[in-house]
Amino acid sequence: MLQIDQRIGSGELAKFLAMMKLPIEVTTLGFGDFAFLGRGEGEMPVPVGIERKAIADFVSSVWTGRFAGHQLLGLLQCFQVIYVVLEGLWRVNIQTGLIEVWGVIKIGPKKGQQGWIDLEVGGKTVLYRDLEQHLYTYEMKGGVYIRQTRNKPETCRFIGALYHWWTDKAWDEHKSHLKFRTVDADKAILIPMDPGNPKHLVRLMCKELKLVGWEKARAIAEVFPSMDAALCATVKEWQAIPGIGPTLAKRIWGVLHGVNGM
Repeated sequence: MLQIDQRIGSGELAKFLAMMKLPIEVTTLGFGDFAFLGRGEGEMPVPVGIERKAIADFVSSVWTGRFAGHQLLGLLQCFQVIYVVLEGLWRVNIQTGLIEVWGVIKIGPKKGQQGWIDLEVGGKTVLYRDLEQHLYTYEMKGGVYIRQTRNKPETCRFIGALYHWWTDKAWDEHKSHLKFRTVDADKAILIPMDPGNPKHLVRLMCKELKLVGWEKARAIAEVFPSMDAALCATVKEWQAIPGIGPTLAKRIWGVLHGVNGM
């Protein structure tokens, strides 16, 4: 269930999120604008919180200390995973280094027209470098994930994608990070493994066996600490591995010893 704070800043998105067929509950949250329980490792529930802010409001809360001194502390107490969504059109002026937002031009020949104008908070302009360094600190030392969206629909789509990522699959079913470069472009997946590690090498090699793949290869690597151990194993030992049945055990043993193909 996706909980939505009923106050201004989040409550107005409830109807859009409902149109996306998300299970919602409009309520009052102590901290954050949106919250739900995700599926963590071992199916442990993970409290996820989302704070939505317009860029001007966020900069103001940073400069005054309201975000770090109050809101962030509350978010860290309530949630295990925290996302901050910065919503709105903004960019950096490559010449001045200042942050610009889309708004009404107040001076010059284009006065009254829509265009890019300097963001002013408390009567002061904002350097992109200063804001980015604050964001880096929140990410690196506060454990907060920062996302930028351009408008309300994009924010809703982000929340929907995030909700589905955390709730549709079990933690171990997310495998996009398992990557291993191969010659075939359609099979190119890069994985964070060390081929010099015997245990990792067992998984890397065994996943190439027909009908084995990544998951069974991981179970094999848990049993055999090296390829030498795998080669010396009997059919019975192969069969004892979770996911490896009698027929597959015989095939694996046969191909490893040149008796038959897979």
